[in-house]
Amino acid sequence: MKNFWKLLCGLCVCVTLTACSGNKIDEAALTALDDAAAKMGEWNSFGYEANIDAATNGEKMVMKLYGGAIMPKEDALLPNMSMTADMSVQGISMEEFMEMYFYENTLYMSIMGEKQKMPLDSGIFSLYKEATESRKKINVTMDVLKPYLESASKDGNVIRLEFDTEKMEEEVSGTTGASEFRSFVWETNLAEDGSVHSFVFHIEAEEEKAGSGETIIMDIDFQFKDVNKIDSLTLPDFSDYKESSEPIF
Repeated sequence: MKNFWKLLCGLCVCVTLTACSGNKIDEAALTALDDAAAKMGEWNSFGYEANIDAATNGEKMVMKLYGGAIMPKEDALLPNMSMTADMSVQGISMEEFMEMYFYENTLYMSIMGEKQKMPLDSGIFSLYKEATESRKKINVTMDVLKPYLESASKDGNVIRLEFDTEKMEEEVSGTTGASEFRSFVWETNLAEDGSVHSFVFHIEAEEEKAGSGETIIMDIDFQFKDVNKIDSLTLPDFSDYKESSEPIF
């Protein structure tokens, strides 16, 4: 499943496009990331936990995502995957407010009891299908990032990428509203075997609304666990999930 991870890295690149002179790039850092992606491509399964902390003008939202994934067969678009989300907004907690499953090329989603399903060849996933059908043409490496980085460094098992926020603002102009990025940092912690143990995104941006700026700060901490130790996923009864009348995504 090397192409799956390469495409995932490519999506991250699309979200984080930036540019600069590149005079602070440690080639060893990018090589280590390339090697880590290659090792992850050999995984058969994994578990994960992700914590998302977001704050804007005194309001705070905390979300926890957790689940597992089993790498797909050749004819599958995505891994069979489970995800549960807990959320807390301004101190009000909602446990398991969302559950999502990718199973046999179908997305199943339950949000606060409302259950829907859709095939993975529709909506936003149709883009992934097109990419998978031409997977032999996919060749995403860390070289794609290099022209867009302000700096890349490696300290022990920690790789840190910093993006040029001024250019980033130009790249996403017209797609995110009147937003100005202040900071965008991606840190990856390598496991002992050189694959990825965890990664962190730190994002700061300012969005203008009604003439006043709102500062948005978001930290995303994603950790892998139980690599190659998951044989099956715990799945609900999908019989009461209704076909979505329109794409969920």
